[in-house]
Amino acid sequence: GSCQISMYTDFNLSDSELKIVSAHEFFHIVQTKYDFCNEEDWILEGTATWMEDAVYDEVNLYFERLLEITKDTNVPIMSEDDLHEYGTVMYWKFFSEKYGTDGKGGKCYENCGVSECGINIMKELMTQTIGITIPNTGINAIDNILKTKSSSWISSFSDWLIANYAKDLGNPYLNGYYDYCEDEELPPIFVYPRVIPRFLNTISGGQIIRIPEMDSRYVQQWASEYIEIRPRASVGKIEISFDNVVGINDLSLRVLFIKNNTIKILYLFSGKDFSIVENNDFYDRVVIIPAGMDYPGNYILNVKGISGCPDIDGDGY
Repeated sequence: GSCQISMYTDFNLSDSELKIVSAHEFFHIVQTKYDFCNEEDWILEGTATWMEDAVYDEVNLYFERLLEITKDTNVPIMSEDDLHEYGTVMYWKFFSEKYGTDGKGGKCYENCGVSECGINIMKELMTQTIGITIPNTGINAIDNILKTKSSSWISSFSDWLIANYAKDLGNPYLNGYYDYCEDEELPPIFVYPRVIPRFLNTISGGQIIRIPEMDSRYVQQWASEYIEIRPRASVGKIEISFDNVVGINDLSLRVLFIKNNTIKILYLFSGKDFSIVENNDFYDRVVIIPAGMDYPGNYILNVKGISGCPDIDGDGY
């Protein structure tokens, strides 16, 4: 069979805009070939926006959509509001760079110069939906693909949440795993926007910070919040306790201890209650990321600065 695209465009569009509109809309035709058109908009529009950059790598207008993700992270990734679903290209960039290859077996995030890198895994993803007419099976398709690569949808989503903060560190964790190729390679005018912490506090020795101050915080399904704590020199140890208030469904928690723009310690936790005490090795900041995965939930977070001297030599004393 044959297909055609009819586009009614604004004649004031630039050549760059016409290029990406053409690539975006053509990819929607490709999606129908794979029965991919039954998926949710965040998958349809996010992957089509991803294809804009794969075809016209030099344009980079997709950067304008990323703020839809970073300006308010406590919004479910599958939300639809005419713009958010296009911003999910940020997840698809992470997905293709971390799990795709350059055609020679090399990981995309280790071979950032190959603009079409990751096309292989996007094709694998769409192949999963051929012959399936049940709507909204995209997460299952993602999960099926990633399980062949020793990962899963939940693991990739969790790592994506970390990357959205860690990408702005001068020394990305795991040799660039928590980063984005074009965020590092392009001029400063093309920079992925920073996530905006929901809470930003400085803590002293003997001080306890409760988040929120009263009641509890609600984190939505497939969404997160970012909490940044900066310990003063009077803090010898940092105690963090996390309480899933309702306690019926597990929530996810990621804790990043950062020094000199490097993640020195990373805790990954899923469950109902969590508590740690860590020596303060002159950390610049501690970033706490509560997230809803399969389910949303309410949480209370307590951060205590235990008075004492920071751990200068790292021996725990």
